[in-house]
Amino acid sequence: MIGRALIDHLTGDPGWDGSRAVATGPDFETTARFLSVDLREKDSSKAALAQLKKTTHVFYAAYQPMPTRTLEVDANLASLSTLWRRSVRASSSLGSQPYGGGSGTAPIGPIRTPALER
Repeated sequence: MIGRALIDHLTGDPGWDGSRAVATGPDFETTARFLSVDLREKDSSKAALAQLKKTTHVFYAAYQPMPTRTLEVDANLASLSTLWRRSVRASSSLGSQPYGGGSGTAPIGPIRTPALER
C-alpha cells in the first residue's frame, strides 16, 4: 500500500510525472507509467532501468518477506542497491547518494516505529 499511496499522491500532483518500476503490472487504476523490472535480476534490470533517463527522484517501497529478519534485510538491501545503482547510471539528474541516515546511507536492520528523523 505504501508504493500505491505514493503513486496516487504523485500522479495527483501536476508537478510530477511518475513511472513505477514493478515486477508485475499494476492491480489498480493509475495514470503512472509502469516499467516491468525484477530488481532481484541484476542483468535484466540493467536494460529495463536504462530507460529512465530523466529520473530526478527514486522512491523505494518494495518489500520482500523472508523467513528471518537477516534474510529480509539482505534481500531488500540487494534490491534497493540494484535500483539505485542502475538509476544513477541511467539518469544524470540523480545525485550520487541516496537520502537516508545522517551520513547519506539508510539504516540497516529493524527500527522502532513510529520513527522520527532528526
